[in-house]
Amino acid sequence: MQNGVTERTILAPLALILVAAILTVPLALLLASREVDQMADARLGAMVGEMFSSHLDDVTDDLARELLAKADAHGGAVQPEIPPSFATLARRLADAPAIDAYQGELQWYGGAPVVAVVVRHPASGKILIGAAPLDRESLKASFADRLGLDDFRLERIRRRDDGRTHAEVVWQDRRDGATISWVKEHAGKSLLRRLAPLIGGLVVVITLGGALLIGRARRLAHRVVDARAQAEHLALHDPLTGLANRALFLQNLNLALARNGRGLGAVGVFMVDLDRFKAVNDTLGHQAGDDLIVETSRRLSANCRASDTVARFGGDEFAILASAPSEAGLHQLAERLVGALQDEVQVRGGTARLSGSVGLASLGETPLAADELLRRADLALYQAKHSGRARHSAYATQKSEA
Repeated sequence: MQNGVTERTILAPLALILVAAILTVPLALLLASREVDQMADARLGAMVGEMFSSHLDDVTDDLARELLAKADAHGGAVQPEIPPSFATLARRLADAPAIDAYQGELQWYGGAPVVAVVVRHPASGKILIGAAPLDRESLKASFADRLGLDDFRLERIRRRDDGRTHAEVVWQDRRDGATISWVKEHAGKSLLRRLAPLIGGLVVVITLGGALLIGRARRLAHRVVDARAQAEHLALHDPLTGLANRALFLQNLNLALARNGRGLGAVGVFMVDLDRFKAVNDTLGHQAGDDLIVETSRRLSANCRASDTVARFGGDEFAILASAPSEAGLHQLAERLVGALQDEVQVRGGTARLSGSVGLASLGETPLAADELLRRADLALYQAKHSGRARHSAYATQKSEA
C-alpha cells in the first residue's frame, strides 16, 4: 500500500501535466484560428465593397476618357450604340443638370455585368452614354491576390442560401446594384492546416517526452520506495544476520506485555550467549567470528516458529521472544536451542566449536515491564553459564538443567 501511495503521489501530477499539454496545444491553436476567422469575417465585407467600388471607379474613368476622346475626334458628333436596357437610363439622365463630368453605374445586359457611363461633353454639353463589359476574370484575380478569395461571382441581387459569403453593392441613391459572392479561404483554418504537421509532431514529442518522464519518475518512485523500505529494515534489523535488532525486539515484547500474553499461551523471553566466542575471534579472526554468528542465527531461526521474534542484541548475544502452549513447551524449546548450538562449524580460517547457553524468563500472571523480563532472562543466562555452559536455566526456579 505504501509503495502504491508513493507512486501515485509522484506520477499523478506528471500524468495530469502531460494530458493538459497534449490537449492545450491543439485547443489553443484551434481557438486562435477561430479568432482569426472572426476578425477576418468582420472586416472582409467592407474590404470587398471598398475594393469593388475602387475597381468600378477605375473602369468608369477609363471608359469616360475613351468616350470623350472619340467625341473630340468626331467633333462631338459621335452617337454611341446604346443597348436597349440602357434606354431608360438615357432618358432619365439626358437632362440631368447634376452631371458635371460623368457618372457610372453597373447594369446587366444579356445576363452579364456591364459598366454604363454617362458623360457630359464639356464643349458641346451633349450627354454621351457608353458601356463596357466588366472584366470579371481580372477582378477575380485581383480579389484572389489581395483578399485571398476564391471562386468569385458577381450576380444580380437575389436571395442566396448556398453557404457562400456575400457582399451587396448598393448605389448612393440606395438602389441595389449587385451581389458579390465568394468562397472564402479562412485564414485561421489555413493557418491550422499548415501547422497541422507541426502540431502533430509537437504532440508526439510531448507524448514521448511525457512517457519517458513518467517512466523515469516511476523508476525514481521505486527507488524511493526501496530506499525507504531498506532504511526501515536497517533501523529494525541486524545488518550482519538480518535478524531483528533490540529496537524491534522491544517493540514486539511490549506488544506481548500489553496483551499480557492473552491468546498466546505461555510466553517466554530467551537470552542466548555463545560459549567461549572470544577465543574464536582471537585464534581464527573476526571473519571466522562473523561466520559463527551467522550460523548461530540460522540455527536459532530454524528452531523457532515464524510468529516468534529472534533478535541479535550485538556481539554473540541473542534474544528470543516465543510462545508455547504451556510452560513445559518453553523449556522444551530451550533444550532444542541448546542442542542446536552444539556442533563443529566450518568458518573462514578453519573449524570452530559452536556452543551456547540459554536463559529463560517466562511471563507469569503478575504484569512485568520489558526491562524486568529481560533482566530475569539475563540472570537465568548467568546461572546457566555459571553452572558449566552448554545448558539452559529458567529464572522461575533458578535451576540448571544439563
